[in-house]
Amino acid sequence: MATLQQSYLQGIYRPIIWVFVGLAVIILGIAGYTGCSNTVISLVPRPKLVTIQKTFLVSPNQVEGQPWINGQVSLTEEQATVVVPASTNSQQVPGRARGTVTFSNTTTRDQPLVAGTRLAATNSLIFRTVSRVNIPARGTVEAEVQADVEGAAGDVEPGRFTIVALQPATQSLIYATSAKKFTGGTIAQSGTLSVDDLTAASNQAREEIRARVGATEPGKIINLEPLSVVTEPAADIPSSQYRVIVKMRVQKTVYDQPDLDRQLNDLLLAALPVDLALVAIESPVVVPTEQPASNSIVIDVASRGYGIVTTAAAWLQPGVFIGLNRTEIMTALLGTNLVERAEVKFSPWWRQTAPDRPDRITIDLSSQPAR
Repeated sequence: MATLQQSYLQGIYRPIIWVFVGLAVIILGIAGYTGCSNTVISLVPRPKLVTIQKTFLVSPNQVEGQPWINGQVSLTEEQATVVVPASTNSQQVPGRARGTVTFSNTTTRDQPLVAGTRLAATNSLIFRTVSRVNIPARGTVEAEVQADVEGAAGDVEPGRFTIVALQPATQSLIYATSAKKFTGGTIAQSGTLSVDDLTAASNQAREEIRARVGATEPGKIINLEPLSVVTEPAADIPSSQYRVIVKMRVQKTVYDQPDLDRQLNDLLLAALPVDLALVAIESPVVVPTEQPASNSIVIDVASRGYGIVTTAAAWLQPGVFIGLNRTEIMTALLGTNLVERAEVKFSPWWRQTAPDRPDRITIDLSSQPAR
């Protein structure tokens, strides 16, 4: 009897047990499905360019109400000389021979000679002193002399010279001798200086000055202003070579580059849209504009920076993506124009939408943008 009753009860409760087991499995499945589901949204930000332009006063003293950078301005003049050969219209021209003589004075009194004093060589050719000479008593002194006429005859051999202006009796006591042959009187090749060669020599001189004073770099501005270009002799006078002399005014500005960088960083941050972080700054372009005082100058500064979105952005909060599918998420991200690429991964694999819990949605911004 008990056996029949037990069988009867088992027949009644068995379906009920299976229903409870099924409900438990379903509940556990839902819990597992909800608890294990995740979404990872990985994206590569697109850098946003931001630019600013600002004027600053570079001066040792701050002026109230004007953006200021500590610095100093100085003005100097520099000169460079370049020697170039003649370039056009070559022709033969005579020169004036030159040489060095030694004046000897065997008397007890100094003998002064003015510039242009005549000396007669043994061949009677006349030479003149180039500058004033004072021949000391019982002494000697060297001086340069030049032939009175042009031509090869002036290239005399070493010998003795008579001072024409002295009395004949004194000429044997005060005289000049040369130890080397004079040169410069032979026919010399010469021409004029072309515009192209003059320009090239001027540019070379300019570069020599620039190399001497240094180049513009962060914290330093070098400006060169041409003052004059002179040739010796004049470019249209025949000569075998020319000296091109260039003078330039050098304006040198030295300023506090770190302070300028800090101010530019603050200005770029202020110019960035909300939710973007400044990640890179290009080297600024600094151009001097006006000089209000001898030791100060106004500079115009243009600077560019790049910002990228951060996870603090309101539109990147996980709660924004709850329940959205892959297409909806991609559309929302790429539509901002601040995302270069994006990838959405759901787990488990059969999920098609983001979970309903924000803590199950991860925003990955680890990829670096490429500019």
